[in-house]
Amino acid sequence: MYRFLSLFGLVILVAMVACNKGKEDVTTRKLDNNETSALIMDGIRPQLTGTWHMKEVAISPFAPGTNEVGIYKDTVLKDFANLEITLIKYETPFDKLYNDVSGSLNYKNKRYEVGFRLLAYNRYLPKKVGPQASALFEFRSVIVGTRPTEPEELNLQHLGLIGENYNIEISADGKTMTWKGQSRSVKNILFTKR
Repeated sequence: MYRFLSLFGLVILVAMVACNKGKEDVTTRKLDNNETSALIMDGIRPQLTGTWHMKEVAISPFAPGTNEVGIYKDTVLKDFANLEITLIKYETPFDKLYNDVSGSLNYKNKRYEVGFRLLAYNRYLPKKVGPQASALFEFRSVIVGTRPTEPEELNLQHLGLIGENYNIEISADGKTMTWKGQSRSVKNILFTKR
């Protein structure tokens, strides 16, 4: 009988310890990727809206695109255009993680509807170093074939500015922003807030 009770007591003790390990302390639990993404988006969203001046656009030659606009060596274009960010959608759970950003690009006295969907870098949050997000920058209102393509639109595409993926980093004070091109001719774009 004594052996049975001691064995029974041991089983109960092990079960209680196992149940206590299942409880999670909210203050020390690790954030999952979705929570981390939402926190990063909450941090950069207020800084993103407004008018951004493309102070410097660093271009590396990338045939055939840059050849079409006469760029054959590393070039820095100064005071290139203005990007006005007017709307950031984040109401739905999907948009909370991947904010949909809309606005316009003012280039050579023309205005083009543009946009991108931000994807947060989860590695940013712990150390607060590096880019906060990445995005594919693209035209929004242009449907191919519905009208002739304007020369200015072609310039933006040949430069690799439109249709490029960028790593996006906003300064702590929200006054400057840097986009680093991931795959084509644009090395980086330095923005200043107006």
